[in-house]
Amino acid sequence: MKQILLTMTTLFMLSANCAQAQVTIGELKDPESFSILELEGGGTRGLRLPQLTQKQRSDLDFLGHETEALGLQIFNITTKCVETWNGVEWISLLQQWFAQLFRLLRLLLE
Repeated sequence: MKQILLTMTTLFMLSANCAQAQVTIGELKDPESFSILELEGGGTRGLRLPQLTQKQRSDLDFLGHETEALGLQIFNITTKCVETWNGVEWISLLQQWFAQLFRLLRLLLE
């Protein structure tokens, strides 16, 4: 009995490592083959990012995990802006937009 239980547990653990999941939330449909996650709002709903204050955002502890947190996004309710962790610092969507605008203007003025 112990041998059967051990074999079943081992098989389960091996299959769990190979399992892949694709999910659609909001509609009963299969996700596209290139998607891991699809959100369907039916044209009336959207994605709401986690909302943090400036202090809450600053209190997030990435020490030793800066790279793993790369791309993390929040909505900063203090500054009223979407922010993304770039591995070193938080970059606001507005900062990104202005940086692109200045690059474009510099190219045009050269």
